[in-house]
Amino acid sequence: MNYESNRLRTFEEDWLIRHILPEILARYGFYYTGSRDNVRCHFCSIKLGAWEEGDEVITEHLRWSPYCPLMRKQPTQNVPLDPHFLENVPDPTPDVTSYHGGPYELVSNSTRQYDSVPFCRPEYPEYALESERMSVPDPSPDVTSYQSGHVSNSARQYDSVPFCRPEYPEYALESERKRSLAEWPTAMPQKPQQLSDAGFFYTGRGDQVRCYYCGGGLMHWEPDDDPWEQHAMWYSNCMYVRQMKDRSFIERCLAKKEGRNQKEEDVPKTSTSYVSTASRVAETEASDDKLCKICYEKEYRTALIPCGHVTCVDCSLKFDKCPMCQSPIQNLQKLFL
Repeated sequence: MNYESNRLRTFEEDWLIRHILPEILARYGFYYTGSRDNVRCHFCSIKLGAWEEGDEVITEHLRWSPYCPLMRKQPTQNVPLDPHFLENVPDPTPDVTSYHGGPYELVSNSTRQYDSVPFCRPEYPEYALESERMSVPDPSPDVTSYQSGHVSNSARQYDSVPFCRPEYPEYALESERKRSLAEWPTAMPQKPQQLSDAGFFYTGRGDQVRCYYCGGGLMHWEPDDDPWEQHAMWYSNCMYVRQMKDRSFIERCLAKKEGRNQKEEDVPKTSTSYVSTASRVAETEASDDKLCKICYEKEYRTALIPCGHVTCVDCSLKFDKCPMCQSPIQNLQKLFL
């Protein structure tokens, strides 16, 4: 899909949206997925759909994926039909350039920015407000439906997270992230297990790592930096963080970053790694009736919306469709059991 002509060819038979021209979509990195009006950018993997009259491809691409290397005029393998096509794309703003750059424009310890990861545009916007209207339900969950691998509306519990796909899906498996960390500098106090657990893979340069989900990068690690804390501090909107950690943890990390919570500064850094270790031990010892119905390795912690099937957090972030019923996934619902 590096060739614009190949991307354009994907629209030939089934594309029916007349107000969004295939020529424009293909020019700016998109190819047709074959589903509804959904297209995906070959260069940043953002998927957009539910196009409306008046939508402009350049505007929507930059709105939902401001760090796309093609749209940010960075070197790519793109082979355009018109070599001057980027003249219509505005130059990236300084904040986007600094914090959502290419593979090695990572955030250092001295320049990390608060909450800089944008949310995806809902692929099925008709479901977007449903999750916002969800209130905390009856505290007694429907245990029977949980054990059958499905969660009913009455059993869904806070917190609902807008659903989008990983920026680097090839690192969605923790084993792949660990493999990338095989060359991680051995002198670094942050170990590969900690980094991969927190969602990071190694870029291959210095101490630079990047989150497979939000694409946020970190480097210039201090000896006492904890990967989970740093991830939550600088990329608190990352859906992987929001699924794996509860709101209180994220708020503590943000308060610590802003210097508003002096007590948190006094908590030994080992406490976070202890919690992570305890969590992994608990997952290992999970009883069969609480195991994820996909991998059968970890406890289910997430319900897929709208079908309600339950999986572990890792599995919930790997699929566009529910593996059990093939329903499109619009939202993820965090479960507290």
